[in-house]
Parts: sequence; C-alpha cells; structure tokens
Amino acid sequence: FFIAQLSLSNKGSSTGGVSISGLPFTSSNLSQMFAMQGDNLTFSGSYAMAYLPSIGTTLDLYTIGSGSTTQLTDSNFSNNTLLRISGVYSV
Repeated sequence: FFIAQLSLSNKGSSTGGVSISGLPFTSSNLSQMFAMQGDNLTFSGSYAMAYLPSIGTTLDLYTIGSGSTTQLTDSNFSNNTLLRISGVYSV
C-alpha cells in the first residue's frame, strides 16, 4: 500500500510527460492504474490517474476522457499544484 502527496511551490519548466519515480518495490508483471486527485491541476479530460507499468517503479500521470488518454505535462501544473495518489500494487 502506498500514499503520496506532492505539493509544488515552484514547478519550474520542463518538457515531456510527468512521472513520479522511486516506488520502494518493483511491481509484478501486471500494469496497474490508480486514482489521483489534484488541486490547481488543469486538463481537458474527465479525470486524472497514475499508471504503473508491469515490472516498474515509476508512476506515469495521465488524463482520460472521450476515448483518449494523454500524459500530463508541465503545462497542466501550477506553481501551487497539490497531488494525492494512493493505491495497492502487486510485487
């Protein structure tokens, strides 16, 4: 079981998709998705989620809506974004 809360105070600038690395255990051979709640996070999809690929320790952050999935980028975040993610994954 894991709980993550990330609070940005200055996001800086970056390119590419947003990921959170460093989960303490490598996931099993199953990819898994977790609900994510964000304050001051903007996106056009219906909801945001975190994706953990099989045999991984990095969460990739996505938005899902109307048949499309898009990885979140720097432009989705503000200098005061707050993210909360929790879940259970197989190791």
